[in-house]
Amino acid sequence: MSINLVPMPNEFHTDYKLFFRRNILESITVEYDSEYSAEEYSIVIDAKGATVKCSTKAGENYAHQTLRQLEFGYSGNIPYLTIHDKPAFSHRGFLIDCCRHFFTVEELKKMIDAAALFKFNKFHWHLTEDQGWRMEIKKYPLLTEKGSQRPYSNFGRYYDSKPYGGFYTQEEMKDIVEYCRKKSIDVIPEIEIPGHSSACLHAYPHLSCTGKEVPVRTHAGIFKDILCAGKEEVYEFLFNVIDEMTAIFPGEYIHIGGDEAPKDRWKECPHCNEKMRELGLENYEQLQGYMLNRIFDHLQKKGKKAITWNESLRGGNLDKGIIVQNWMEKNDECTIRASQGGKVIVSDFFHYYVNYPLGMTPLKKTYMYEPVPSKLHENMKKNIIGVETPVWTEFIDNFDDMSKMCFPRMAAVAETGWTNRDKKDYVDFKLRLTYVIRMIEKMGLKYPDVSKWDPGFFQSAKQVIKFAYNMYNKETVKALRK
Repeated sequence: MSINLVPMPNEFHTDYKLFFRRNILESITVEYDSEYSAEEYSIVIDAKGATVKCSTKAGENYAHQTLRQLEFGYSGNIPYLTIHDKPAFSHRGFLIDCCRHFFTVEELKKMIDAAALFKFNKFHWHLTEDQGWRMEIKKYPLLTEKGSQRPYSNFGRYYDSKPYGGFYTQEEMKDIVEYCRKKSIDVIPEIEIPGHSSACLHAYPHLSCTGKEVPVRTHAGIFKDILCAGKEEVYEFLFNVIDEMTAIFPGEYIHIGGDEAPKDRWKECPHCNEKMRELGLENYEQLQGYMLNRIFDHLQKKGKKAITWNESLRGGNLDKGIIVQNWMEKNDECTIRASQGGKVIVSDFFHYYVNYPLGMTPLKKTYMYEPVPSKLHENMKKNIIGVETPVWTEFIDNFDDMSKMCFPRMAAVAETGWTNRDKKDYVDFKLRLTYVIRMIEKMGLKYPDVSKWDPGFFQSAKQVIKFAYNMYNKETVKALRK
């Protein structure tokens, strides 16, 4: 027996013999019970309406989203039922890259509404990149005056000769934080350290190893100019930026990047090499570990925790308190991290990245992925704290296209994050989703027709070839060859 809800509740019962035939959203009673855990809730629907039990506002919000789906899916004829529910993972996140392409506050709120519908609880906000710095920092105004603007955009077929820019004021970011708070979603801002920092270095070139001017990048790629790890003024800059970030974002986490940071400039830099000699470091990956550990120490003083991408593990000296986000691990580094007691978030490139066509990552592939490694010892599986689905926007230049890439696959990640593994069933999920996903249309979002969710071999091949053809241009190929 199933019921038209996404994610599927972990416990429910109904016999479809009796029905509540009025608007259930107008007949809700909420009772707070301290015996319930933070995200746990129950619902009983009978002749009186819906009785919700929970211990927090989060539990109440999740119950409300469940009732919204029921009201929509059953058109005012909801069967009497009992639900007792809580999530499988504590971290259920979605990432939006607002750097390669910028999205307005109102557009972001539509995505947040949809994420709340599927019981996501973390909004990972990617705010700094090679192609644009999007976060107002009052102590360093050039970050947005210069770093938020690029002269043109050359992302494959997404070529635009016009200057491109945009950033969020501190008031706008606080507005997003408050909007998310009301929906029990924590905002996790990301500042990229030490790589993906061209826009930052364009504004303040002295923060690089060479001190030479660095352009805001106009195309995708991995670039050699990164923040210098040997100059003390870099750490002073980062501490000041983080101080302003912590005042804007009251949540528990700050994401500090750590991915795709080539060490070419560090190898040539007297400051970096002197720092390595001073600390007795064996290689440049350890220097990155040292850099991120210093940032983490500063965050701890502010009452915050740090998250970093999995490349930061490669020096072997990353502080055990830093949470690692796994997108493309090497040599089981994240499994080892979890086995040693470190916390890991799973964002697997081949399954959870939704900025690639359905032909590359069909809905079933996303849904069926198991984020907890089977080789991990049973008592260490708890160190996989959750899942997160990113949408990177090099090749997505408008809101409608972003929404069509995110859905339906975000819903699949949401169900993995919420529903216990033994309760998951793909055929049933897809059927339920065909009812529920229509709700996002009313939120101003779009999604592809159900017939396109799991394309066949030839359609998949066509999509992949088209995507690959469209993503490359002379600048991109040149960057990849460097």
